[in-house]
Amino acid sequence: MSIPQTDWRRDLKLSRDVPDFDRGGFEMLLTWFEKWRIDKGLSLERQAAKRFWLEAVKTKPRHRWQLKQWGEAIAWQLNWVAVCRQHGRIPTSLPERLRTAVVANGARRGLLPKTRKNYSSYVARFGAWDGDARATLDLSVGPAWLQQLVDVEKLSYQTQKVALNSLVFFYRDVCGMPPEKVILLVKLRKTNPRIPVVLSRGEVLQVLAEMQGRFEVYARLQYGTGMRISELMALRLKDFDWERNQLQIHGGKGDKDRITMLPGSIKTDLLDIRDAARPFYDLDRAEKLAGVKLSHGLARKYPSASES
Repeated sequence: MSIPQTDWRRDLKLSRDVPDFDRGGFEMLLTWFEKWRIDKGLSLERQAAKRFWLEAVKTKPRHRWQLKQWGEAIAWQLNWVAVCRQHGRIPTSLPERLRTAVVANGARRGLLPKTRKNYSSYVARFGAWDGDARATLDLSVGPAWLQQLVDVEKLSYQTQKVALNSLVFFYRDVCGMPPEKVILLVKLRKTNPRIPVVLSRGEVLQVLAEMQGRFEVYARLQYGTGMRISELMALRLKDFDWERNQLQIHGGKGDKDRITMLPGSIKTDLLDIRDAARPFYDLDRAEKLAGVKLSHGLARKYPSASES
């Protein structure tokens, strides 16, 4: 027998403990809290609410009335959680359940983390728009939401395609249903291409000249190689071929590897950074600390690779 689930949004609309003029503020704050909590991987507990208050709410000055209303919103939700558990219900909202299901199935399918995040975000938006767990399984409801994104929110053509792919993945891989109806009933709106703002070579050099230390070296490395930020952050010493002046990039877009040139103008700076990091590496080895972060597959296959 499955445990009944509930949704705080629906119960908030029906709650007699919340004045009508506060419902909008409550929903805004709790939606913010839910997104922050899910991104952090935290469950709906009092400790998560305390972290949210310190790390998100109190990071900038707020009006006194805002803090009062937001505090009451969190207190209402924590009390709602206690009541749900008292009556044997699961206190998770429909968007959160959909997001979790998409992330789990995306991981089993081998989707990249960024793709899982995008898909789960749009499916969660679909759940929040619909608000009914049964209706989300109706193939005629999905096209209505997608059409609203096209006609009302007027998303760009590329964003519309991401939303469509997200819903197709949800129906096909999460629900096990044929998604053909969704694809046929949705008419994406073409948008005219916009001219991008591109800095000239001189403007780029001016920006780089304002940077200092290793951050300037990293920026020059990214500019000279065309790497994405995620690729830059994942670089290791073994990826540098100092003799050939080449750089190996692993697991780039589409999970593909490629080789690019190593700019000669910063080669000496990179070697200096390498030599400066060596004492820290030796200290970590002497104290038997963990090495660099590896993917789960590599960590299992080569247990000592993170320290080499």
